[in-house]
Amino acid sequence: MPRPPELRAVHVQADRIEPRLERATLKAFDRMSSRVPVQALAEAIDARDLRTAARIIEEIAIEDALKPTDDILSDAFVKGGKVAAREVNDE
Repeated sequence: MPRPPELRAVHVQADRIEPRLERATLKAFDRMSSRVPVQALAEAIDARDLRTAARIIEEIAIEDALKPTDDILSDAFVKGGKVAAREVNDE
């Protein structure tokens, strides 16, 4: 199905960003999973020890691992806004 001309520029930007976002997200998951002591987390969950499980999860440094993903999303919003503004101004 052809894309409406007024949205073509937005889709071009989305198509450029999507692979970068996917790679960054997968890398973040790899970083987080490599830091998780899976056995200890499984034991804490099995024992219903929420404090230990929460401590283990907090130590994964989720925010640091997802920083590149956050940067890409922020960049996408800025670029999307600029593209949308150009489209509106061109009409």
